This record gives sequence, structure tokens and C-alpha cells, in this order.
Amino acid sequence: MIRAHKCYDGEIKIEVRIPDASANPYLAIAVCMAAGIDGIKNKIEPTDRVVTGSASKAVGKLLPENLKEAVKFMKDDKFITETIGEKYSKIYMKAKTDEWNEYMKQVSKWEIDRYLIQM
Repeated sequence: MIRAHKCYDGEIKIEVRIPDASANPYLAIAVCMAAGIDGIKNKIEPTDRVVTGSASKAVGKLLPENLKEAVKFMKDDKFITETIGEKYSKIYMKAKTDEWNEYMKQVSKWEIDRYLIQM
């Protein structure tokens, strides 16, 4: 996630949060740089600083809660497709959809402890 927001003193702060250690660092930086250039080119004004609640509600948009939602957000985001290319976008979304489907087949320890023991 990258966002720019106005601080208390009127300065602008830029935040870059790489979502997780498995993110491709080159791809993440490339998308962040493209987002910054897009913001400058289109004169997108930074939002006010988020001081309460979750930062995921900044700019009126919610961040995805899981990988399945993230893939849907990516599919609907023309900026990402234009930045990394349609071919790579499709390959990446397919890989992440497959990953989500495999994850959903797993039974967690919490589920076993919670539901199997009650039987």
C-alpha cells in the first residue's frame, strides 16, 4: 500500500507498506513508483491523515480482507493492469486464485480444536 497524506504541520507524508515478505520486491516498488508518478501527473491531492479506526478505510476505500478479495480488486483495477501489463496481470491473478483455492481446502488446527473435539 502506498499513500500520501497531510500531517498535522501541513507537510505531506508518504507511506509505503509492503504487504508481506512474499511480495515480489521489484514488482512492489515498480507499482509504488508508478502510483506516485500517476498521482503527480493527475494532480491527485493527498488525503487527510487517518487518526482513528483502521487505515484500510482511508480515502473511502476498504482494503481487501483476504487473497480472494485482493484478486478481485486487482481484476477491477485498470491502473495495475496498465502498469504491469495485461499478460502478467492474468498470470499473477491465476496463480493467486489457485493459491486461494488451495488454502480454502485446508483444515486449520483452530477448526479441528473447535469443531472436531465437540463431536
